[in-house]
Amino acid sequence: MGGGYAAPRRVNYGWIGESWQLFTQAAGAWILLLLANVVVSLIISFGLQAMFPNTNYTPPTPGASPWQVMATSQKMSSLGQFLSYVISWLTGGFFAACFYGLAVKQVRGQAVGVGDAFGGGPYYGQMLLATLVLGLLAGGGALVFCLGFFVVLGLMLPMQAMVADGVPAMEAISRSFEAMKADWLSAALFYIVMFLLILVSAIPCGLGLLATAPMTYLIAALAYRDMVGMPGANSGFTPNYGAPQPGVWPPPPGAGNAPPYGGQPGNYPQGGQPGAWPPPQGGQPGAWPPPQGGPQFGQPPQGGPQFGQPPSSPGAQPPGQWLGGSPPDDPNRPQGGA
Repeated sequence: MGGGYAAPRRVNYGWIGESWQLFTQAAGAWILLLLANVVVSLIISFGLQAMFPNTNYTPPTPGASPWQVMATSQKMSSLGQFLSYVISWLTGGFFAACFYGLAVKQVRGQAVGVGDAFGGGPYYGQMLLATLVLGLLAGGGALVFCLGFFVVLGLMLPMQAMVADGVPAMEAISRSFEAMKADWLSAALFYIVMFLLILVSAIPCGLGLLATAPMTYLIAALAYRDMVGMPGANSGFTPNYGAPQPGVWPPPPGAGNAPPYGGQPGNYPQGGQPGAWPPPQGGQPGAWPPPQGGPQFGQPPQGGPQFGQPPSSPGAQPPGQWLGGSPPDDPNRPQGGA
């Protein structure tokens, strides 16, 4: 089947505006979830710092080498830092499942409230795996070249939203890569724009992050919808197909009714065009069946020979009258056999 009018999948900067609109519709749930994440992170950080202090801690001194500063400026011991990473990964996976799950619900058009903010439990395990793989890929990309970090994040833009929608982590990684690879450079640039937007929003005492942080999760869900295809979600934009081309049928979706006769060639108007069907009243060259009525273009006049019948001549008998008998005399017929 022809797919000439399929909308191309491209990174859409309109996601930023659409994510803002979605955030304002459920700002209470988003801010509650975000504040809960911040509080849990602070409890983990201060708790481990108190339990595993760095006995060699000294405030940074001017002129100290970077290695000396790194070894002595941490208030938490090496064991405490390792536990901090592990616990942050475990709690971060849960909150990621909640954030992305809430975003998927909104993009699908479902009503969300404060009670939906902590519904990421069913996808917690797969989200842990997805977060771990994403961190390894992004770190590896950053080691290859400076923009590799953003390239990987761009390629994996819809991945975690897919996991929060029930897609297994490894399948989500594969499908996200396949959907984004054709537009990978635009995806990386889009992620850089989002990164700069988050930095700017953090300037006023971090208050802007209350909006831009949820917007990043909503953008991932919008990329899932438009680049991969989210089941049960309507596209947020209507592609512009342009005017129908001459001789193309059917017209692209949303093209509407064709103009009247005399308008755009190749359409299907009343009144017709050469080669179009049905033809207008009065007939068109090559149109069939011919119109009813008197003599029309392409139709023999009444009273003359009918279509498909031979013309009659004076004195000639119709063939139906001499079938089975003798044909009329033919003066040109040879006499006496061969």
